[in-house]
Amino acid sequence: MGAAENAKAVRAAYEAFLQEDIQPMVSLMSEDVEITNYEGNPFGGHYQGLTGFTEYMGTIELTEFEGFDLESVLAEGDRVVSVLTTRYKVKATGKPAGGLTVHVFDFADDKIVRFREVAADDGSAWEA
Repeated sequence: MGAAENAKAVRAAYEAFLQEDIQPMVSLMSEDVEITNYEGNPFGGHYQGLTGFTEYMGTIELTEFEGFDLESVLAEGDRVVSVLTTRYKVKATGKPAGGLTVHVFDFADDKIVRFREVAADDGSAWEA
């Protein structure tokens, strides 16, 4: 796939995610995908492979996911960068969280080989 096709696939995966279907995103992941998320909440850390992706996605159950606004999807070469605003509440505290979030997807052989997330610090939402 080229840059435009990668961007289209990522957009479709976001749309499916809003319908609580993660399969389109899973189908884009390579077997050994590397996932890195910002520190400061239970999502933070490094995950490896499809098992790691499943573990990473499981952390969403710690929240009441309210949605996101996809502001832009930019693609160049084998990289897709998306800018979104996320909204959720932390179940343990009831506090709202989320905000500006950037996702960086690196593709190789039509699969995502690296996914990185950088987001606004919402660490205080996790504190009782």
